[in-house]
Amino acid sequence: ILIVDLENGKDNIFSRLEQGIMRITKSELLSGDYDIQIQKRFRKYRRLGGEIVVLRLPALVTTCDDLQRHIDKLYNKFGFRPDELIIDYAAKMGSISKKDDERNRISDVFLELSNLAIKNDIEHIWTANHVTREGAKARMKTKYVGEDIALCIDIVRHAQAVFGLNRSPEEEEANFFRLEIVEQRDGQPEGRAVFIMDMNTQRADELSTSERKQYDEAFYNKIGGNEGSEPITKKERKDDFRG
Repeated sequence: ILIVDLENGKDNIFSRLEQGIMRITKSELLSGDYDIQIQKRFRKYRRLGGEIVVLRLPALVTTCDDLQRHIDKLYNKFGFRPDELIIDYAAKMGSISKKDDERNRISDVFLELSNLAIKNDIEHIWTANHVTREGAKARMKTKYVGEDIALCIDIVRHAQAVFGLNRSPEEEEANFFRLEIVEQRDGQPEGRAVFIMDMNTQRADELSTSERKQYDEAFYNKIGGNEGSEPITKKERKDDFRG
């Protein structure tokens, strides 16, 4: 996995990664008591063929040409080729076309990332993006639609799939959040996965089948039992939640 950070900082990302993997708090991480266990865990992942590289690069000037140079350098020096690329976040990249207009720049970036994935046989490129102020209102009620994406609607047209993170006030209180399918070129057009989040350990775990059944019965008016795991079929925005 190659993580390209344009915003937060390499140390911050690794801290969250170590917390999530070990299920420990930030204070426990900083105590140093888990250093040996963390090192053992990463050595185990490496023996199994898993590696993570984090690059901190400047925003708005880093292009896909720059990413290609870093990918080539990692391969030539360490034999590292990424299967997955995570960018935080792609809308803050510069385009090879050097376009200054924000919408055209971002549109070109997503096209260029698609070409980068094909050239390097990268299975997935993951990135995040903001939504509009109007779209943000849907976060606490139901799910996003493609038009809610901020800065550049072309993102939805260029991406293979778009997912939204949503939670109602009741879900937030119970530490749940939903990963909803917004758009998907190949595969189901509708559907959701539900996670429980532990902010103290930076860890999110998907609900088990039995947990999902209890969740559906508690949070949805018309969806209950095993049917709760079926995709949402309604496109219109309506409040699915009680209260």
